[in-house]
Amino acid sequence: MNGHRSGRPGGPVRPAPDIVDRLPPELAAAVVRDAAAIVRATGHHRAVRRGSSVLSAAELAVATAAILARRGVRVDKDSRGRRGRDYTRAMLEGMLSVLPSQLEVDDSAGATPASVLREIWMARFFSGPTAPARRPEAVGVRLVPEPASDLR
Repeated sequence: MNGHRSGRPGGPVRPAPDIVDRLPPELAAAVVRDAAAIVRATGHHRAVRRGSSVLSAAELAVATAAILARRGVRVDKDSRGRRGRDYTRAMLEGMLSVLPSQLEVDDSAGATPASVLREIWMARFFSGPTAPARRPEAVGVRLVPEPASDLR
């Protein structure tokens, strides 16, 4: 597999960052722009003590680009200029695979890294003029509450 090791010892082999460059230019720009905005939002979320880093944005862009390339997605918007279903789902999958371990969530907030990321994803892709719809079900994602942890 063409790739590199993550910065963590014994970490997984990840696709090489040039995977982003293999996407169509408009799609690559959208991935990088959204990854940066999402990571920036982690630092401003009320339940987060420590948000993700710039390196996390790069990792998110690479992971999402790999998902998009594997699925053959070539555009980030549908014919009406709204965010496409495949794009928003790929971004959520990238977020949930890369970012949870990068966040430090305030214990008193009653949130988990995954719930914070889902909230950020909802805010990014389901509000505003380019949203595919007003509900995540429109992109085939059913958000269910996470079970409360027994560890307190």
